[in-house]
Amino acid sequence: MKGRVDSWSNSTAAGMLIDDDGTHRSFAASDVIESEPTLPGALVEFTASESDGKPAASNIRVLRRVEMASAAEGVVITDIKLPFFSVAWLVLQVAVVSFVLWLILVGLMAALHVAIR
Repeated sequence: MKGRVDSWSNSTAAGMLIDDDGTHRSFAASDVIESEPTLPGALVEFTASESDGKPAASNIRVLRRVEMASAAEGVVITDIKLPFFSVAWLVLQVAVVSFVLWLILVGLMAALHVAIR
């Protein structure tokens, strides 16, 4: 059978592909016999099988690799991890610095107001 890699996770070394009939099939890195179809969209040939009663693929060979630019077209890459903690920490730091600067400005304005009177 032939199909296309739909998604791949480096952290679990597993992925999903969609065969020509539209069936979603799971596979693991150990099911790949030639090359490594880690980019979604890669055209593959495989043997249809089952794993735990669900459609799976084995003996996977990559027929056509995918370049990084075309890999994002209509597929889901599952290993994207947004640095939420880092972004949240940065936002908090900016907020604290802004508040401290505001307090300094208010204090300077109050001191200037007292000095003028």
